[in-house]
Amino acid sequence: MFKFSGLEFTVLEQSLTIGLSLFVILFLLTWRRLARLEARFLVSQAQLMRELKMVNQGAIGMGRRLAGIEKNVKKSSNVANFAQAKELKHATGSRYAEVQQALSTAAQPEKPTVNDRTRGLTTRAEQALSSWINEHKTA
Repeated sequence: MFKFSGLEFTVLEQSLTIGLSLFVILFLLTWRRLARLEARFLVSQAQLMRELKMVNQGAIGMGRRLAGIEKNVKKSSNVANFAQAKELKHATGSRYAEVQQALSTAAQPEKPTVNDRTRGLTTRAEQALSSWINEHKTA
C-alpha cells in the first residue's frame, strides 16, 4: 500500500495509474506527430497541385497555338504555289543530265591495291585504312 494525499493505493492501482498516464502521453505525442505530418502533406499537395495546374495550362496554351497554326495553314491565302517549284524542276532536269554526262566521262579513281599487309583484312574499308596508315607511318 502506498499513501498519496491521504489516499491509500494498492500496487494494482498504482500500476494501472502509471500505465494509463503513459498511454495518455503516448497518445498525445502520436496525435501531435500525426498533426505535423498532415500539415506537411497538405503543403506538399498544394505545391503539387500548383505545378500540375501550370503544366496543364501550358499544354492547353500549346494546343491553342497549334490549332491557330492549323487554321492559318488551311486558309487558301496561305497555301503555297508549286508552279515555281515545277519550273525549277524542269530547268534542273537538263542540268542533271549534263552532270551525269560529265561524271560518266570523268576519269575514274584508282582502286586501292591489295598488298601482303592488307591481304588478311575482310572489307575494302579495312584494307584502305590499313594501307593509308602504312603510307603515313612516321619512322
